[in-house]
Amino acid sequence: MILGFVLGLTAGQLLGQEIKADSTYCDFSNLYSVNDILLKQKLGDHQLPEQNPKYEGGLEGLRSFFGKNNLADNRAQSIVFRVHIGFFVNCRGEAGNFEIISEGKGDLKDLGEQVLKVAKQIPGKWTPASPKGNNVDCNQVLSFTVASGKLDKVTYR
Repeated sequence: MILGFVLGLTAGQLLGQEIKADSTYCDFSNLYSVNDILLKQKLGDHQLPEQNPKYEGGLEGLRSFFGKNNLADNRAQSIVFRVHIGFFVNCRGEAGNFEIISEGKGDLKDLGEQVLKVAKQIPGKWTPASPKGNNVDCNQVLSFTVASGKLDKVTYR
C-alpha cells in the first residue's frame, strides 16, 4: 500500500505560528529560500541563494544518520509514505525550526511526527546558503520516502 502527503508553510507563518525574529536569525529582514514548490506555495517567492545550504557531512552523511534511526512503529513497517520537513539554516550554519510541511491524517500524521523527532536530532552543522559569497539565512527542505520504516531515502535541495 502506498500512501503520501504533502504539507506546506503559510506565508509569514510556520504551522499557524507567526515567525518571529530572534537570536537564531542573522538578518530576519533578508530571508532566502531554496527553490522548492512547497516553500514557494506557502511562503511565496523569496530570494534564491546562489548556493543552497548543504549538510557538512553531505547527503551520504544524512543518509547514514537516518539509516541508523529507522521508525520502530509497527504501522510504518507495511506502508510507503512521503513526508517533507522544512527548517531554517542561519548564516552560521545552525539548523532549527524543524516543522512538517506536509499534512497527513491519522497514522500518517503520527508517523510524520516520528520522522520529525529524528530530524531534529541531526548532528553537526550545515554550510550556510550564500549569494555573492555572503552567508545568509535560508529555508531548506528534507524530503523523505519512508518504506518499511526506513528513513535512509532522504534528499534536500
